[in-house]
This record gives sequence, structure tokens and C-alpha cells, in this order.
Amino acid sequence: QAQLSDIMDQCSGFEFNMDDCEKIEISEDNVNQGTESIRPECFELLRVLGKGGYGKVL
Repeated sequence: QAQLSDIMDQCSGFEFNMDDCEKIEISEDNVNQGTESIRPECFELLRVLGKGGYGKVL
């Protein structure tokens, strides 16, 4: 079972430069537009983050 400090160590190498990012306020007008359904096939499974009694977190 991974500890929070282990997870934070894995992420410490990432740097986020927000200067070039466009900022958009999230609202019901610009989220979930259209009728496309989100399905498991829409995601790329990269690795298992954890396992529990009811399943896995990928």
C-alpha cells in the first residue's frame, strides 16, 4: 500500500508553467456539451494506482 509521501515523491519531478495556459471558467455552458457518452473505451489505462477489496484504481 503506497503512502502519501511515496506518491508525492513520484510527482515531485513535474513542473507546471501556467504562463502559456488559457484560463476558462467552468460552467454548465461549456462542460459536457453535446450528447457524446463517456465510456471506458474513452480512456487510456496507464497503470494500477491501487488495489482494494472492491477493485482496482487505474
